[in-house]
Amino acid sequence: MRFNFTIWILGVCLISCDTEAIIRRQLAGEILEGKMVTDSSFHGKVNAYSLNGKYLGYTNYWNGYMEGASVRIHANGLISDSITYKDNCKNGYAYKFDTLGRLEYKMYYFYDKAMGPLYQYDKNNRVVNYAFLSFDGGLIFQYVFHNGEHLFQGDILNVRVNKVIDEGDIKDVLFLYLVYPPSLRTRYELGILDSSNTITSSSKIEGECFYMTVLDSLPIGYSYALLHFTFNEVKNKEDLEIAKLESGIVYGFNEIR
Repeated sequence: MRFNFTIWILGVCLISCDTEAIIRRQLAGEILEGKMVTDSSFHGKVNAYSLNGKYLGYTNYWNGYMEGASVRIHANGLISDSITYKDNCKNGYAYKFDTLGRLEYKMYYFYDKAMGPLYQYDKNNRVVNYAFLSFDGGLIFQYVFHNGEHLFQGDILNVRVNKVIDEGDIKDVLFLYLVYPPSLRTRYELGILDSSNTITSSSKIEGECFYMTVLDSLPIGYSYALLHFTFNEVKNKEDLEIAKLESGIVYGFNEIR
């Protein structure tokens, strides 16, 4: 009897631990199918179907909020679109593919806002158009590959230093858009200059579309500078552009008309 009672208890636990039933709901002209938690919110992978039952793709949820990968497919079963959600918002790159599985576009999102780099590809997976959008949606840089020529418009360097009040202290905050044109090998570093404008130290700046940091106070005679490196194929070495950083300084941020 003790053995049978143990099996009965185990069975009850297994049933109670899987109380999330598969639910089908119609929303925005689609049928969504997935598990729901007790508050009637989707949780986990939720499949999407057309009203006539055709599979359209899936989206991951966490307690009713979109969280993780969301994928849509073409009629032939290949992926047509994909995006990652965080906190119920689009975050990271969104991808669009043609019916042969070739990448057509790649666009960056930051909490549902389209900003930063946008790439357009040709059928040979070559970037033919690159645009960079500000947080306001303004076009601040564009690269086009046309008839064998590399055409550029706008400023690569877009940086500003603003004063902010943090817990009663006034601090300088650096903001930089990270523009990486496909045809240029470019990188950024945050450097420190001495009184003779010699670089005494530097650190790499990395990120997808923007970089922001508080600039700590430096000893008298020292200052911050943005170091922008671009590889020069003719010289076979990097060219260096130094932008000295002071409170209120602005480089770039000009929208292309």
